Order: sequence, then structure tokens, then C-alpha cells
Amino acid sequence: MAFTLWKHIRNHMFEKVIKLMENPTPLNLWILNKLLRRAIPFNIPHGLDIKSLHKNKVEVDLPYKHYNWNHLKGQHACAIATVGEYCAGLNLMLHFNPTQYRYLLMELKITYHKQGKSRLTGISQYSQNLEAQEILTPIMISDIYNDKQELVAQVESKWQIKKWDLLKNKT
Repeated sequence: MAFTLWKHIRNHMFEKVIKLMENPTPLNLWILNKLLRRAIPFNIPHGLDIKSLHKNKVEVDLPYKHYNWNHLKGQHACAIATVGEYCAGLNLMLHFNPTQYRYLLMELKITYHKQGKSRLTGISQYSQNLEAQEILTPIMISDIYNDKQELVAQVESKWQIKKWDLLKNKT
């Protein structure tokens, strides 16, 4: 009973998220940002802000604020990694319905090119031609830019996308 209730709540939330993502008006993006901050509390302090959603491109801003700074007042390496992972995950949600698929981050590789001493924007572009299967392992690339449009970092994330009904522990 508890599992069925949890599955229903999870699917209801995912359906709302997908509906907002399919029509990314300024109001819907505002609602989506609020909803995802509640759904992923780890990201609340970072202040991640979805700026645009398109079928093959997602842009997410990371504000230049004290919580995200390292000891040199640059954006912390982990905050940069988080924005790269976040925009890649959102991009996958546009292609693989989260009511049918579960996403699991398998690997994360970050190449830092320069310090981020401003607001940063993560851009994830979807250029893969993946057929819907039971289990997929796409590699997503997110480029992180500063306010001057200079490449600060590149985040490569490898994911496992698996149908919910294949999970042994179906929570």
C-alpha cells in the first residue's frame, strides 16, 4: 500500500514537472524553479535558476553569491559540478519521461578552464540519437560559461536511465 501511494505521488509530481517543461513560459519556468527547489532540497542554497528549456538545449544559471564561493571568492568547484549535472539531468527529462524512467548519475568528470568570478550559466545540449530502451547510458556534456561568455568548465556526466518496472527496489 505504501509503495503504491508513493508511486502515485511521484508520478503526479513528475507529470506536473513535464507539463511545465513542455511549455516553458516565464511563469512556468518560475513555477518549475520553485517546484524543483522543493523536490531537490540539496540545491536550494545554490540558487540554481532554469533560464531556458528547449527540446535540445537547457540553460541554468548559478548566481555569484557567498554560499557558492570558494576561499578565493570564485565559484566553488562543487557548485560548478552541480550546475552541470542539473542542466544535463533536466535535458534528459525532456527526452525520457520520468514517470517511465529513473535517472541515476554514474560518473561525473569536470574539466576546469578558469575561475568563475561571476554568475555562471550551464548549457546542456542534447545531440544524441538514443532509442527508448529498457536501460540506457548516455553521456551528457554541459558547458559552463561566465558573464563574458568565456568557458569556465566542462562537465561530462554519464547516466543510467532505466525503466522503473525493471528496478528490484521500486521506490
